[in-house]
Amino acid sequence: MLRKGEVVTALTGIHITLEPSEIKVIAPIPAYGLKPGDIVFGYMNLGEGFLNAWFNGQWVEDFDGSGIDGTGCNRNCNAKLVKSGQVEWWIKIRTRDGVIGWTKQSDKFAGKDALGPQ
Repeated sequence: MLRKGEVVTALTGIHITLEPSEIKVIAPIPAYGLKPGDIVFGYMNLGEGFLNAWFNGQWVEDFDGSGIDGTGCNRNCNAKLVKSGQVEWWIKIRTRDGVIGWTKQSDKFAGKDALGPQ
């Protein structure tokens, strides 16, 4: 068991989508050929509004979801988050004394994002 403040090294991680987000298009999104009423399924959030997505029989990596109302869009929203997905992010860590294990409590660690708190 880790102690609060103990330093660990992240070795790798895995993102698991248990259920994708459901996003309904409310205005045309020409870049993807989407029209009002289309449904986009969101998988892995890549940050800065981008995600991996499935719609109309195709998989799109780096889908620009910055226009999704319910995820930070404030104006010119072209889609609405209907249902949030269920995901898990597992991280393989190593302690200073070499013990290796997995955790899904990524919110308890600082320094995991260059732009986040250290």
